[in-house]
Amino acid sequence: MRRTSYPGFRPMSFADHAGRSVSVLIDQRVPAFILEELGKHPHCEEGGKYLGFVENDGESTRIVITDFLPGGPNAKRTRVEFLPDGNFQERLFRQAERLDDRVEHLGSWHSHHCNGLESFSEGDIAGYFKTANKREYRPDFFVASLVTRIPESIEERDWLQHFLFARADDQFYRLDDELRIVDTPTTFGEITGHRVGAHIGTTGLRHEKPDSGVRHEVTWYESEIARKVLAEDRSFFAEMFGPQVKTTRKDGRIKLSGTCRSGSVVSVVYPLAPNEEVVEVSLIPRSNRPIAISCHLAERLVAVRGALCMEDLL
Repeated sequence: MRRTSYPGFRPMSFADHAGRSVSVLIDQRVPAFILEELGKHPHCEEGGKYLGFVENDGESTRIVITDFLPGGPNAKRTRVEFLPDGNFQERLFRQAERLDDRVEHLGSWHSHHCNGLESFSEGDIAGYFKTANKREYRPDFFVASLVTRIPESIEERDWLQHFLFARADDQFYRLDDELRIVDTPTTFGEITGHRVGAHIGTTGLRHEKPDSGVRHEVTWYESEIARKVLAEDRSFFAEMFGPQVKTTRKDGRIKLSGTCRSGSVVSVVYPLAPNEEVVEVSLIPRSNRPIAISCHLAERLVAVRGALCMEDLL
């Protein structure tokens, strides 16, 4: 193994890869999503963690990348360094797992567009080898991509370069013709914030921030994760409250309510927009003032159980 001798270390042709047959597929919208993220911090390095799926048939492996986790609000971004907001990315990944438990972290991309570097640094390479060989990293392959410049058109060649790192392999490989661009739209857009219809101008970047006074194009209850959450919660409420369950919608928000035998009402008010994650759980006793609990979407049923415990004490 030569992992300590990085000076002069260069990627090999993928044709020289001696391991099992591997193909890498990336959805055609991912480059546009990358340019969209670069437009938010045009003078700093930027990056993200790839999301997708691994398909094995015993003889070959298909790596299918459909989206990526953005760097996050607390990422460190300078002209020579990018360190992602790990807590933010971990939280989003757990949401993606709840939406589809097959999802995997398949690699990452970052940019050198702001500093003129046209290759990975030695630190980048060392980090990718380390990640690909971590026991807790589930796939056997890690796709690393580098943005070297901002293209005039997304169709330009070589502005986004792709490489493959493999577990227990002291070489890494450049992906050229071996990488295929496919049409496999993300199902995690409501989590990552990447809309399938995102617009990128052909003569540069255009990042349009949503106008807070404009109605959201897609409300939370129309999203795929909302359908899963609401189905789970309706089942839970039916078990807790029997037929005394009601679902209403007001100003775009869904409210699920159950009435206890005592007459107290427990309600959950869900988010308005797909990127919101706070829900409001309330207990309205018959003879006391209402009690409200704000919590993360993932903890909503814990809060409901807490409200029911409070109801027993009143």
